[in-house]
Amino acid sequence: MITIIIGRAAQFILALAMLRVATTLLSPEEMGKVSLALTTIAFFAMFLVNPVGMFINRRLHAWQANGSARAYLERYAGYLIGVALLAAISLPLFNLSGLVNFGMPIGWVVALVCASLIFNTINQTSIPSLNMLGDTRGFVTLSVATLAASFVCAVTLVETVQTSAQYWVLGLLLGQMLLAVVGTQMLFAKLGLHGVPATATSGIREHGNPPTIAG
Repeated sequence: MITIIIGRAAQFILALAMLRVATTLLSPEEMGKVSLALTTIAFFAMFLVNPVGMFINRRLHAWQANGSARAYLERYAGYLIGVALLAAISLPLFNLSGLVNFGMPIGWVVALVCASLIFNTINQTSIPSLNMLGDTRGFVTLSVATLAASFVCAVTLVETVQTSAQYWVLGLLLGQMLLAVVGTQMLFAKLGLHGVPATATSGIREHGNPPTIAG
């Protein structure tokens, strides 16, 4: 409990520092673009990602018990790619219709939103899953490290490349990607090298199909 409290306090301090630095480095107009980009990501995540993520949280322990967790998580990664493709199709249509003015090139918007839907979701799935499986220290460390890495990357890009919203959001994304990789490796190590036990694997070979997600 103390570890989690310390971690939450560190995240809160980092979040405040990020907001202070962002508003210092970026103009109000660019901050508005950042907010719009993050809101767009949150829109797709809320309706297409969060419900599935909540289902995974409820079933993770059962999947770990029968050795199928890794198989289901890999299928979830495929689902995220499908969500990103849907966003890649939808965003240019929104832009052409004039419903939303993103204030930045549509190519940037598509790249940032789609990549965030994949890698930020993987980050936010793998790292909290460590806590659910008993690795509280790993959860806290990677959660704080994600914010810190995103902070450093965002500031570096804005100061060295261009003072613009897209480079700030790109920096946030790079930090999330880096720790998503680390978190996934740690989670899969926690779940076991093979994910599906021998009996389940033989069942897949017999019936020709992997298990499907069911409530």
